[in-house]
Amino acid sequence: MDLTIELREGSGGEWFAKVSELPETVSYGESPLAALAQTQALALHFVAGMVARGELPPEQQISFNPLYLNHSPDPQDHFTDMLPGDVHFIG
Repeated sequence: MDLTIELREGSGGEWFAKVSELPETVSYGESPLAALAQTQALALHFVAGMVARGELPPEQQISFNPLYLNHSPDPQDHFTDMLPGDVHFIG
């Protein structure tokens, strides 16, 4: 199961994240990493519930594909160095 996490920067500098395929998993954080981590945790909890209810097989593989919306990486912005290599930026 490939899940896409959409990250958006709010007007006040906060970051919002949601899993496109699981609309119930929306969170926010003071940084993109915080929003990403919270959303991944919510998604894993949601998927675990699906497995427990028999909606997904227990051996289901999960991968996250972070997607930044309305953000252009700044070379001086060191948080991009800490993100997974499969992060895609859309500006």
